Amino acid sequence: MEAYNQKFYDIAHQMQQGIVQAAEKAKYEWKLRQYFFTIANMQNLLPELFEHRSGEEIFVDYLIKKSLAPLDQQITERVYELRMAGDFVPVLKDRISPRIFCAFHLGSYRTIIGCLARLGYNFSLVVNNDLFTKQKEEIFRSVTTINQLYGHSSNFDVLNAEQLGTATLIAKKIEEGQSIIIYADGNTGTGGASRQDEKLLKVNFLEQKVFVRMGIPYLAHLKQIPIVPVVSPKDGFVETLVHFYPSIQPRTDEKRAAFCSRVMQTLYDLLAQNLVKYPLQWEGWLSIHKQLDLDHLSEKIQKPVWPVEALSNSLTVNDQRFGLYEYGSNYYLFDMATYRTYPITAAFFEKLRPYWAIGRAESDRKSLSIEEEVELLQKDVLVPLTNHSQNRQSIS
Repeated sequence: MEAYNQKFYDIAHQMQQGIVQAAEKAKYEWKLRQYFFTIANMQNLLPELFEHRSGEEIFVDYLIKKSLAPLDQQITERVYELRMAGDFVPVLKDRISPRIFCAFHLGSYRTIIGCLARLGYNFSLVVNNDLFTKQKEEIFRSVTTINQLYGHSSNFDVLNAEQLGTATLIAKKIEEGQSIIIYADGNTGTGGASRQDEKLLKVNFLEQKVFVRMGIPYLAHLKQIPIVPVVSPKDGFVETLVHFYPSIQPRTDEKRAAFCSRVMQTLYDLLAQNLVKYPLQWEGWLSIHKQLDLDHLSEKIQKPVWPVEALSNSLTVNDQRFGLYEYGSNYYLFDMATYRTYPITAAFFEKLRPYWAIGRAESDRKSLSIEEEVELLQKDVLVPLTNHSQNRQSIS
């Protein structure tokens, strides 16, 4: 085995052990805000994930896969392991004409950078402000090293998607003959990731509807250049696949608004197809709730109403729908079906904690008053134990 691959294995194994150990400890404590939002996103978009596995198991597996994504960039020699698939012949034949390479935060999603550098492309990478600030220099070093390995001298730049004037700068780069790498599922730009206004499109995505920006197709139509969707799933452990989908060509007779709608729906359809195959390799599970159409989501909720007489039964927490977490110095109940958060006091938080704790005892619920039990039952936070399995099905 090559030394760089051994290094990859060693770092990956060490990271996996750390995640598993941290998760084991967390089982006996309350969970974090990040956990509940991630699980809510998965439940609302891809509920079949939970047919045979618990949320805890899925989340740990997800964190392990997520931790591997940056390693291919950090170990530059891993560029030798890249394998191209799909409609990659046009990408090989013509390295001069500019294209917009539309990637997704799935699998080893940074490998498209190494792939274009290896092929000798002149290109710019568009990233959010956080990556621009923290990793710009590392990305430059990686591209420079790859150029040296393959004897190229690519003209390369990193652009901040959240900076005013970046759209104009991208257009200028295209005019100079550079290709662009941009992440279609990043939803970044001036105004932040969760902005929802008339400049956004609403597209179908898995079982929901999401708001997306249309800067990618807008530029492609304006400059009449093709969009090339790319995914880089990890189908094995060492070799990394870079799959190119057929180019989406703007047509001169197609109005810009229609082209933008067609492109963004196509891109999110491709992402959905890959999520069904590689569900835990997508970094977007952490933040897709910022794009969800919550009005559409609430229409699908069927809330059972429990009679007060249900208090005579044993009650349990509806943990498939509700979460409990501390965030900063505040405490919350979180409805994973609607994304509503309910601020609660520290004292009430301590009363509720046993309901979510591993190995919680039946007697622990006696710390709640009758009034509190009635309120939680009416909100569906507590449910009769005998009805819990049915209720889990109704909200998933």
